[in-house]
Amino acid sequence: MSSQSNNKHLIFVCVISLGLIAYHQQFISFSWLNTFASYLTYPVLAFQKSVIEPWHARATNNQSVSELEAKLDHLKNQYQHMCAENISLRVSQKYQNDIYELIDFKQRYNPTFGVIAQVLTKHAADDAHYFLVAAGSQKGVKQDMVAIYKSFLVGKVTEVYPWYSKVSLITDERCKIAAYCEKTNACGIHEGCNGSRATALKFVSHLDTVEPDELVVSSGKGLVFPQGFALGRIKTVTQEELFHVIEVEPLIDLLALDYCMIIDKGTIEAAG
Repeated sequence: MSSQSNNKHLIFVCVISLGLIAYHQQFISFSWLNTFASYLTYPVLAFQKSVIEPWHARATNNQSVSELEAKLDHLKNQYQHMCAENISLRVSQKYQNDIYELIDFKQRYNPTFGVIAQVLTKHAADDAHYFLVAAGSQKGVKQDMVAIYKSFLVGKVTEVYPWYSKVSLITDERCKIAAYCEKTNACGIHEGCNGSRATALKFVSHLDTVEPDELVVSSGKGLVFPQGFALGRIKTVTQEELFHVIEVEPLIDLLALDYCMIIDKGTIEAAG
C-alpha cells in the first residue's frame, strides 16, 4: 500500500514539474522553432545569393547592353547621315568656289553663248596637250569655240561629241594665237611647245622692242580667238636673225583647272 502511494506521489511531482517547465519555457519553444526555420531558410537564401541574384544581374546587364547597342546603332546612323550632309555641303561649296569667277565673268561680259564645263580628263605629253570637257553638241558646243578661265585663254575646241568635247590647250604646239605685248605693242604669233610651263611668241620683228616680264595678250586677229585675253608673261628675249626668240611663261597652271567656260568669239560684249 505504501509502495503504491509513493508511486502516485512521484507521478504527481513529475507532472507538476513538467507543467512548471512548460510554463517557464514557453518563449524558449518559439526560439527553437525559429532556429529550426532558420535551418530551412538558409539554403534558400544561399541559393538566391549564388544563383538567382547573378542571373538577375546578368539579365539586367544583357538588357542594358541591348539598349546601349541600339543607341549606338542610332548614333552611327546619325553620324553617317551628318557625314553625308557634310560631304554634300563641302562638294557644293567647292563647286561654287571653283566656278565663282567664271560666273562673275559671265555676268560682266554677257556672252550670248557660254557654258561652264567640268574637265573630265587632262593630257599633257610630248605629242599633245588637251582637255576632255563635259560639254558637247547636246549643250550647243561647236568646233573652234574657245575655252577660257576668268580672263585667261585655255584653248580651243577641236573635236565635238554629243556629251563631251576635246579642247586643245594653248600649250599645245598646234595651237596658234595672234597676240601682242601689252606694253610695247609688239605683235606676233603665240604658239605652244607641248610644255606646261613654257610657250613661245614667234614672228616678232627684231625691229620691235620687247621687254622681259611684259604681258602677252590675244589680239583678236583671226576667226577663232577673241581679243583681250591673257596668255602669259615674257620670260626671256633673244634676237635671232630677223625675229626675236621669245619664251613665254603661262600665267596660270592649266593642268590644275577643274572647270572652264566654252564661248564663241563673236558672243562677247563688254557689259560697260
